[in-house]
Amino acid sequence: MEGYIINLNAEKLWKFRPYYQNDNGKYYYGEWKGIDPTDASYFEPTVHTYAKNDVVGNTVIVKGFALNGTDNITEQGFKYWKNTNLARAEYGDRAGVTAINIPANAETIKAEGRVMEATLSGLDYESTYNYVAFAKTAEGMFYGEVKTFTTGVNTTGIDAIYNSETTIHNSAPRGIFTLTGVKVSDDTADLKTLPRGVYIVNGKKIAIK
Repeated sequence: MEGYIINLNAEKLWKFRPYYQNDNGKYYYGEWKGIDPTDASYFEPTVHTYAKNDVVGNTVIVKGFALNGTDNITEQGFKYWKNTNLARAEYGDRAGVTAINIPANAETIKAEGRVMEATLSGLDYESTYNYVAFAKTAEGMFYGEVKTFTTGVNTTGIDAIYNSETTIHNSAPRGIFTLTGVKVSDDTADLKTLPRGVYIVNGKKIAIK
């Protein structure tokens, strides 16, 4: 859980604690923490890199989290780079205020919102990459955890596209869809760039082998 509290009465001291209620209605509570609204201490932004990502060939969707601290966030997003050393432990759990072990040639992609999402494309096939969420303030760069993903196989070597001529529905929407109804593309020319599988193309079932 992540969150923030606003509009606290500065004349009072406050406490907060997390809680959880299970399916049987039983409550579990975390430790009480104190808040002093008059405290002028500096608070870093909260930045996390989510481990869940969606990989399709050499395109990957990554997600992260960025929440303001004392200073406003002026830039946020992700840095990513090809992993030539699979020893992830060298990065630790948090990188802190300055970039630690993030190579100078790391790519940067910007993202917006408290829950960030970005699409990384044009990656090398069958390769492992590192990625990390970041937020920039007047104090510098703040990083989340370093995570990894592995891209899929190169689909340019498709042997053939077989049209089963099985019409799904004459009034089906135009374009390329997965069997679960997710639209992949508007252009049927993109068939040769898709992974092997079965798709619905302009209302007909197409098998790519």
